Amino acid sequence: MQKRIFSWLGREFIDLSGEARPAASVEQEISSLFRSFEQELKTHGLSLENTVRTRLWGRDRKARNLGTAARSKILTGSAKAASSSYVSMHRFDSDAQVAVDLLAAKPSRTDAERQPVEFQPPRNYLCYLHYDSRVFLSGYTSDKETLDDQVPQVISAVAGGCRNWMG
Repeated sequence: MQKRIFSWLGREFIDLSGEARPAASVEQEISSLFRSFEQELKTHGLSLENTVRTRLWGRDRKARNLGTAARSKILTGSAKAASSSYVSMHRFDSDAQVAVDLLAAKPSRTDAERQPVEFQPPRNYLCYLHYDSRVFLSGYTSDKETLDDQVPQVISAVAGGCRNWMG
């Protein structure tokens, strides 16, 4: 696992990045990886509830889809965070099927607000997270065939999420 602590936007962040240990299933890989993240966050007085964004990498589309579903079962309730998911065989140094980058934020005060905002209808990832006076958008994808068709759809989704946040 790699760790980086930095200040940005007037807040302190912990950036964790890890490739899962190869296991019998993607779900086991994700579960083990998030347990490691949680242990590391505890050393800084934080928990998965301080997660503001994750980026999941799958070795292939199936691993990405299974990993995304497994992540959504771990980051629930007050731990739900903005997220994105990608496919990249070149991201891996081992036989693992998934890797995750996790960004956690130290709150500016103990009663910092945390408002996860769902898509309507809900998806297995958030539209965005409003946390401690900051907004974290999820990544957006499109099933359209060409980039020319994908770009307008993604821009529309992002703009829709921003309109919801701005009122």
